[in-house]
Amino acid sequence: EPDEHDEHDEHDEHDEHDEHDDFDQHAAHVHDYASVYISREAAQLEIEFNIPAVNVFGFEHAAKNEEQQQIIKDSFEKFYKVATIMTIQPECSTREIEYEKEHHTHADHEQEPMAEHSDVEIEYSMECPENKPLTIDFTIFSSFPSLREINVKFISSDSVELFNVTPQNPTINVN
Repeated sequence: EPDEHDEHDEHDEHDEHDEHDDFDQHAAHVHDYASVYISREAAQLEIEFNIPAVNVFGFEHAAKNEEQQQIIKDSFEKFYKVATIMTIQPECSTREIEYEKEHHTHADHEQEPMAEHSDVEIEYSMECPENKPLTIDFTIFSSFPSLREINVKFISSDSVELFNVTPQNPTINVN
């Protein structure tokens, strides 16, 4: 039986009922699935993406040559062009963008002795109009087409909302 971390597993068994499972089902490292946490307090909007590195760079290991170093650089440049990742209406101003590439190595008895997994974390700090609903369109699917689904958790002082965003349904509306 293929392990969820197998690079060649295309998740063909993923069916429609899975999207109603707990939000955290894809919070662990699963290829083709990303997590986004959004918090809104007054005019402050914080958005944190957690994406398997293989879906951003095409590989998870540390860059082994100049070509792979360039792929990493080009990929992170996409994250700095916010419109290639998401658009927000009414428009919000970006105050800060931080990124980190986490590398995990662990023993797994069902795989090779040491399995490598890397995630990319991107955090956006934004200023948005207060007391206005926001429409967020996740344009990231065009920039990183191997992504199949993003689990979004939106938290505000009024509510907690969960969304499953896909290339076919990339938009959410929140208050």
